[in-house]
Amino acid sequence: MAQQNSPNRDRVNLVYRDNETKAEKELPFKILVIGDYTGAEDDRPLDERVPIKVDRGNFGAVMSDMGLELRVNVANAMSDDPEDTLAIHLKFRSLADFTPAWVAEQVPELRAMIEARQGLTELKHWLREGSLVFRMQKALSSPETRAQLRRELNVPYPKRKAGKGAQG
Repeated sequence: MAQQNSPNRDRVNLVYRDNETKAEKELPFKILVIGDYTGAEDDRPLDERVPIKVDRGNFGAVMSDMGLELRVNVANAMSDDPEDTLAIHLKFRSLADFTPAWVAEQVPELRAMIEARQGLTELKHWLREGSLVFRMQKALSSPETRAQLRRELNVPYPKRKAGKGAQG
């Protein structure tokens, strides 16, 4: 029941004290942030611009509607050439788009490295399970599968030694 006595998290109040009457007045704290966060030019005067109310419920929708983008050239740390740069074009539609994983997904060079890493991780897992060894043993266990494998890989049969039978 202690939660009933705690202040509402969504509301911050300011206490105003009048020096003459020593009276206190509690006022809600409200703030207006003025700025252009789209990065686009807007020649309209301030009095013609419509403020956008942003709160916890509509933050994602406001971000999506603003169409936030960032275009920048950065040094290419993946290249041996110190002069090499990457042209980065990032689009931010929600707060989750600011995570390193999402940023890397939007850069083709980084996305290719992540996909290669995931492939290597899967291969490592596959090799650790022993399924590769099991499949190889199964494939090489019979003369028919060995012969089929040689045909597919275009590997010639070894030359027969005198006195030995044919081997598959």
